[in-house]
Amino acid sequence: MSIPTDDNRAHHEDAGTSPVRRTLRTILGVEAVDYASHVNAAEEDTVAALGRYRAVIDALVVARGGRIFTTAPQSVLAEFESPVEAVRCALDIQEGVAGLQRQGRDPRPLQFRVGVHTGDVLRTGDNLLGDAVNVAARLEGIADPDSIYISQEVKNLVEAKLTVQFRFQGNKLLKNIPRPVATYEISAVPLAAWRLAWKRIRRARRTLRLGLCCAALACGLAYVAYDSAQRLRRGVALQDTATILDKDPAPGTLAYGKTVLVDDGSCSSGQIKEVTGGNNNRNIPRSSRCIDRP
Repeated sequence: MSIPTDDNRAHHEDAGTSPVRRTLRTILGVEAVDYASHVNAAEEDTVAALGRYRAVIDALVVARGGRIFTTAPQSVLAEFESPVEAVRCALDIQEGVAGLQRQGRDPRPLQFRVGVHTGDVLRTGDNLLGDAVNVAARLEGIADPDSIYISQEVKNLVEAKLTVQFRFQGNKLLKNIPRPVATYEISAVPLAAWRLAWKRIRRARRTLRLGLCCAALACGLAYVAYDSAQRLRRGVALQDTATILDKDPAPGTLAYGKTVLVDDGSCSSGQIKEVTGGNNNRNIPRSSRCIDRP
């Protein structure tokens, strides 16, 4: 990646052609790995593939609130006000790149590396200069393919806000940077396989329980409906089914219209006697008949 040198920075500060302002920004650098060798091997395919990757990368930068201020055919430098959004964008970029790689459209799929650093920068017009830009670009340059390297400054700002894995890579001596830079490789924390399996089991158990409850309720309702129909067909009210006596009720103890069942052996096998109360005042005698045993 072509980055501004200290001499260039001094030139911009002294030129006076545009006002120079200092500001704190998080810088994200992205670069295609071994781009030149890909071009030498398959120029047209590589350029077409890079266009597809760049479309994804540029869109993700904008979606996370970033602004691209420097580009080269194989690289991008972007600024973010929030280090959290910059790191999220870096993770999004590697996920988006992996998605394109899985599509298998490119015979020589491109890989990208990302560097992120937070620090003081010089703003001149739409361009940014300074050590923060240089450090981000250098971190990207030493990162492994498909990886993200961040500085200690970025880690301090995001580790309490993001669920990511940090792997210390050492204090790196970077070109034209006067001090060692504590460097970390980051990646999204994958959900442990056993936790993922347990979540699926719990989901399946909840579904199974719900299905069993619905089935039991349906069976219960069906049974009640069937039993009610049978009893109504036999002329036996549901509220009377629990009253089964071994002999006829004593005179005067069975209210008019009240029905009871009597199992005194007077009916044939499979039947039971149904006794209905009468009314002496109306000269309506008590009646009885044999019905199918409920």
